[in-house]
Amino acid sequence: MEDNPMKQPETPPVLIVPMPPERGAGKTLSFWLKKFFACNPFYLVSAALLLYGVYLVSFDANFFGREISQLAFNFSSLQVYEILLVGTAIVLARRRIWYDSVLLVCLENLLVLVPFILISQAALLGHRAVLAVCLAGAAAVLLRFGSLKHFFKELNLPRRALLCGLALLLVNVVLPLVYHHLHESKIGTKPTEGAAYELNRYSWLVLLPALLALVNFMPKARPMGDLLPQRRWLPLGVLALWLAGTATHIFSLSYVYNFDWEFVFMLPLLWVLAWTAYLRRGDAVANRIPWLENALLVPPLTIALLGLTQSDYTVFRALTILNVACYFALFMKNRSFTALHLMLISAATLVAGLVGSVESAPVAIKSVGSEKWLLLFGVA
Repeated sequence: MEDNPMKQPETPPVLIVPMPPERGAGKTLSFWLKKFFACNPFYLVSAALLLYGVYLVSFDANFFGREISQLAFNFSSLQVYEILLVGTAIVLARRRIWYDSVLLVCLENLLVLVPFILISQAALLGHRAVLAVCLAGAAAVLLRFGSLKHFFKELNLPRRALLCGLALLLVNVVLPLVYHHLHESKIGTKPTEGAAYELNRYSWLVLLPALLALVNFMPKARPMGDLLPQRRWLPLGVLALWLAGTATHIFSLSYVYNFDWEFVFMLPLLWVLAWTAYLRRGDAVANRIPWLENALLVPPLTIALLGLTQSDYTVFRALTILNVACYFALFMKNRSFTALHLMLISAATLVAGLVGSVESAPVAIKSVGSEKWLLLFGVA
């Protein structure tokens, strides 16, 4: 049977492909509010309000008049709050609520050294009272972190990180005791000599840079797993909070015992930070980048040169000698010509600094400032 010539041919089906939604479409105010509250900013707000409330209550005229009563109230309030932080973090971790538990752990590490700063503020306490409160604070820290390590097994806190934290804890326990003891024999309100003055200077120039150098003894940053508390940045982040708390503690001790802060105190810290950035560059950049390695070798030399702006060249000479040794070691290990050139420049600036500080030099030599000697050696 023949087909009907009047029959229309069938049209092919039309495929309707849904278009993806435009970026940013549908993100109303309620969407951003949900994102904001999901981050639980009230944890940080609660910590700030606690510290502010402790400050208001302890300095109220109707509160305890004795310094030991104020310290006991402040110290116990912080300890109870930190115990609640750690306990809540462990409970949330057991329920696999990772974000909130990690945030509480970070908040605990932010506040862990605040009780020792409060001890340093109590300058009128007796030596035995300071010792008792320091030991109680150290025992509380060990108890809290022992609980985290035992009950929060997913937390990326390797043994080497805990050892570095233990070293920082011992320093923060000992410093208030030593400062308090030397304060009894200090003469004047702002001394420029004596044991207490030297302790304050070496705390900034030697002790704090040495503690910052502990970062280089940390294990290489690597994740333990895919969970948030197993991220690679967590150990270094915790150690950074402890270092910041230690620096704040030393600054508080300098303020309470009437020592002036000087710009030269920053130079050893910046120098150690510059070399740490070079040595730990693999934590941030996985692949080797030659130009970045060479660029990171320049800041230690620049920071040492800032010591020439001070009237005393002691810090400049110390940092420059260390630079010569470090650049020489890098040249012998990697045959880096950048390190060789920087070593020669450091050696030349060291000679210039020595010439500028020699008191028994001839008048013709002493009339030429260290900056001109530095220019001559640079041109050579």
